[in-house]
Amino acid sequence: MQPLRDNLESSLYEIFEQDPVKYVRYEAAIAAALVHLRVAGHLAASASEPPRPSHAASDGTTSSAPGGNERSAVVMVLGAGRGPLVTAAIRAAVTARVRCRFIAVEK
Repeated sequence: MQPLRDNLESSLYEIFEQDPVKYVRYEAAIAAALVHLRVAGHLAASASEPPRPSHAASDGTTSSAPGGNERSAVVMVLGAGRGPLVTAAIRAAVTARVRCRFIAVEK
């Protein structure tokens, strides 16, 4: 099976998604990485309030208030399939209390 070469049927994705271990480990790994970056001071902690619209700068900072910059993470999920990896990444960001932007790519 070559997912990049062959178009997979939806039923095959269902089989992949029935094994939750991959998604649990994926979520834990992303959460650990985000916490590490937050504790090291590379990322700002997310606020308990809903995120405000932000504008990304070329240096990776986002401006969510006039004159204010916060470092946010960009989490890319390549080969996102039907979305459970993206869901795991979003849960990881919530767990880590880090504001993130998500990019999901599927062929």
